[in-house]
Amino acid sequence: MQNQDYNGWTNRETWQINLWFGQEFIYHLIKEDGVSDAETLKDIIVDYILPEEGDGGSLNGYIKDVIIDAIGEVNWEEIFDHYKSELEFENYNYDSKGNWIGNVSNENGWTP
Repeated sequence: MQNQDYNGWTNRETWQINLWFGQEFIYHLIKEDGVSDAETLKDIIVDYILPEEGDGGSLNGYIKDVIIDAIGEVNWEEIFDHYKSELEFENYNYDSKGNWIGNVSNENGWTP
């Protein structure tokens, strides 16, 4: 894998996965569905991008090879760690000035 920097991400392929799937899909998979590692995250997204032939998948030939090559360049650990750390940050309470005031929760979630 090339070690480039693209818009703050390892490379363009990683940035694109975050762009197209990040806030809505990946965040939900980790927070709500309990995805707990980068490999599982990768498997879910790859299945979404490249469904099996019986699931309506019809990509083949050159286009499929290009997509598979791009998926192989994605830094899945970086994406997973990015959203995991966002969720961990949500678990702490900060005052209006950004000062940490504790780790307090109730049945409705985290409260400031």
